[in-house]
Amino acid sequence: MSIMTSITSISYEVSQHDFSFVHIGKRIINKKEVYSTDNVNEYFAIKKLNHTLKRIYQIKHSNRNEILKQFIDIVNDGSEYQIIRADIKDFFGEIRRKSLIDKIKMDSLLGSLMTKKINRLDEFLTSNKCKGLPRGLSISSTLSELYLRDFDYRMKTHPCVYFYARYVDDIIVVCLSNVEEVELVLKSSLNEIGLNVNEKYQVLRSVKAVAEFDYLGVKFKFNNGEIQRLLSSNKIKSIKSRIIRSILDYRKNNDDNLLINRIKFLSSNYRIYTNTESNNLRAGIYYNNQFINEYQQLNELNEFLRKSITSKRGSLSKITKLIPSHVVSECMKQSFFYGYINKSNVSFSNSKISEIVECWKYGK
Repeated sequence: MSIMTSITSISYEVSQHDFSFVHIGKRIINKKEVYSTDNVNEYFAIKKLNHTLKRIYQIKHSNRNEILKQFIDIVNDGSEYQIIRADIKDFFGEIRRKSLIDKIKMDSLLGSLMTKKINRLDEFLTSNKCKGLPRGLSISSTLSELYLRDFDYRMKTHPCVYFYARYVDDIIVVCLSNVEEVELVLKSSLNEIGLNVNEKYQVLRSVKAVAEFDYLGVKFKFNNGEIQRLLSSNKIKSIKSRIIRSILDYRKNNDDNLLINRIKFLSSNYRIYTNTESNNLRAGIYYNNQFINEYQQLNELNEFLRKSITSKRGSLSKITKLIPSHVVSECMKQSFFYGYINKSNVSFSNSKISEIVECWKYGK
């Protein structure tokens, strides 16, 4: 069957009025339910519905790098600001799905076929006791943006707010004054739609105070007007965890090149090949962390790698003694510091990247 014939067949199946969702499955990842479907018709239907909602509601997702750049420029301009740093608690799980879908139907912007699709998806999720929006399905991030649209507008237009940004459930607010009033508006506005802030909530009453918080992978440390930007605690933990998992996985595969490639991948930069941005998208130790201005942590990661791969004690030592000396030497040549400073690049195919990251998935 040709690709065009397959697409025509899928389009036909999805356009039928009796089409329904029955093959969406769920699994527990990091103690949360994550939904997905391997059924090509259902995958296409969700993707089409998502695309349609984005188009008719003109939904654009926030860009992490743009938010960080704007926030850094503002807090570095020397003015006296107050800052609110907040996370929305159990973001997808607490969204009132029924209210959101009722709003979409009342707006009457979707055609009858797409309205039927969103009804069928809601019926499936209800029958499977899905609370809120289903994590893992592409449509959920779009629906969440629509759900929070009025909240975002209220925060952005508050007279005491100089800058407001939200990236999924991570919120940053820069206030000109009256931070207590803005706090009340933020919390009450979230409460109105069934949402709350979690324990990461933090208020900085002056950028010249002594304080610190993590935001979008960057740790901001404020100290009498000086602002350090470091890798966040979670970012450091994630990189160290991947080093350890790479070594542990060597016990299963005994693949010298795979271990070396994993360390190169972690400590270097690489292109991400997509259908639309094959030449422009980059990721890696520099591109994922380009806003830090302190580099000692990168040398500390080098030291962690050295100690881990030459470990003589504990459970790791049983594996490291099996790794040939030339492989250990090659791994230790890799440098997080130089990979960052020099923007060093490595080249891997998409299939090779999939193999490299396999042992890091879902806490494996």
